[in-house]
Amino acid sequence: MLFRSAMSALASGVADTYKLPLITPSSLIAKAMAKEGEFASAEEDFSGGVPDESMAKALTIALSTTTCKNQGWVLEGFPKTQAEASSLFIPLLKEEGEEGEEGPAEAEGEEWGADKPSIPAPEFVVVCAADEATVKAKALKTDAAEEDVASAYATYAENNMEDSPTALLALPALSAVEPLTLEIDANTPDDAIMTKASIYLGPARRSEEHTSELQSPLQ
Repeated sequence: MLFRSAMSALASGVADTYKLPLITPSSLIAKAMAKEGEFASAEEDFSGGVPDESMAKALTIALSTTTCKNQGWVLEGFPKTQAEASSLFIPLLKEEGEEGEEGPAEAEGEEWGADKPSIPAPEFVVVCAADEATVKAKALKTDAAEEDVASAYATYAENNMEDSPTALLALPALSAVEPLTLEIDANTPDDAIMTKASIYLGPARRSEEHTSELQSPLQ
């Protein structure tokens, strides 16, 4: 809800500027149901739509294409929770002589297959940040009910407080991801948000991989 149009514009702007594939849940649902592109040979049945538990599998297929592996990608609107993130991104493994997170232990005889997380964590996450008053004021300009906005904001704030163990980036698999926080207000135009992002990301360079994810309150 809040900042959805701004985040969509930013995602498109980053993808266009840096020549990266833009991956969104809505685009995957349509392709998966139609068995198009990378889903042509997928064994999963997406004919009934893509439920939450299948989204990670659909994203794994999409982000595992040669284009995404070679160029990088922009992922908008997913994941929103630690559970969603852990279903998609592989844990960071300890380098020899370094402290870190170990990958999940496999049961005897179990193989790390397509149903396991297999996508490396993004290089960075772009976060649009605003104070509570701005968040609620902008959200209420939509058709959202006041109680729904308050509930959604409370849930987001509870799960994303600084140093909260439930925050998305507190997941061990994402512990090394760099958050790029863009402070915005209700009157910040989309092009200004893209300008701020470009300052962090730098000029577009050919043959260089950039992977990112876009996050905002009340998406």
